[in-house]
Amino acid sequence: MSDPAGGVVRFYDFSPVQDLDCAEILAGLGSAQKRIPSRFLYDARGRQLLGRIGELPEYYLVRAETRILLECMGEIAAYLGPDALLVGFGADASKRTCDLLSALRPVLYVPVGRACDAVREISAALHAAFPMLNIGGVCADLAAPGHLPEWSGLAYRRKAVFYPGPGIGEFTRGEAFDFLRQVRRLVGDGGAMLAGVDLVKDSRVLHAAYNDAQGLTAEFNLNLLHRINRELRADFRLTGFAHHAFYDAAGGRVQMELRSLQQQTVTIGANVFDFPEGETIRTLCACKYGVEEFQDLARRAGFNPEQVWIDPEKRFSVHGLTAA
Repeated sequence: MSDPAGGVVRFYDFSPVQDLDCAEILAGLGSAQKRIPSRFLYDARGRQLLGRIGELPEYYLVRAETRILLECMGEIAAYLGPDALLVGFGADASKRTCDLLSALRPVLYVPVGRACDAVREISAALHAAFPMLNIGGVCADLAAPGHLPEWSGLAYRRKAVFYPGPGIGEFTRGEAFDFLRQVRRLVGDGGAMLAGVDLVKDSRVLHAAYNDAQGLTAEFNLNLLHRINRELRADFRLTGFAHHAFYDAAGGRVQMELRSLQQQTVTIGANVFDFPEGETIRTLCACKYGVEEFQDLARRAGFNPEQVWIDPEKRFSVHGLTAA
């Protein structure tokens, strides 16, 4: 659709599978360490809960990143430069995104997300907020960002990717390297990336952030079982499992799990899974980095780390990376 008095809004659907992948769920539950891919946490209810989690006092991440963008926006906008084609992974219409768009005024903004309905809603919300902005919403797999449209008829100076937190942290370190390599190919020589990266910090801060007093993170985690029951006709009893999150210092990551509270069995179709008391299903890892550690990872992936902005409490960082 287009607005003759303003920017053009288009939508591209390279839909990853939105429904639960039954084979992948069965394989994960059948492994020695039961696991479910974290991307399945983000159904409509999961996304709604995640938005509420971002406002919690314990969950410093969004607040710290927003502060960095607010206080350092002049430097960030100067780093990315004018006439950019800006790709936003983990599409949202948050204050972080709106502040960056307001300062940068890119030639085109491309919000990318896995959920097509959410990308459409975000594109519409951003069009209402920035009616002169060209928007090309893309529904695609965030782990494979190399398959985006080419806007060859659009005059832009460079491609840049914005991936706010928790973003990259939800990849394993190996997956993060692969992702950065794909982004490097996407932006091309001289392209840029603005990456929000959570920093290593006191384990007590991390424990509070992922085990909030209101129980929203627990509800977010347990919603995964509700989704499996709904979409795969499983019989998980939500009262038989509890949210558990802890900081693995050796791995430099928070592990989020669902712990069985008793000996029990769960069926999904003809498949039966036994859960001894205390057995866990891993649902999310949230990697934390030192500044130099992440910069080294970016270098190996083909970027030159040129800028880093850190909040006053040294909890979060935003990295400016230029494709080498």
